[in-house]
Amino acid sequence: MHAIAVRDRDAGIAGLALTDLPHPHAAENDVVVRVHAAGRSPG
Repeated sequence: MHAIAVRDRDAGIAGLALTDLPHPHAAENDVVVRVHAAGRSPG
């Protein structure tokens, strides 16, 4: 799956990178939620 990963917290938006990650698997009594959009606010 594609994900935005934080590579460097101090670099701000330049520290974000699009990367491939394995699909998560839910454990017992857990759920996996698909996020279609998310926002980021500075601070």
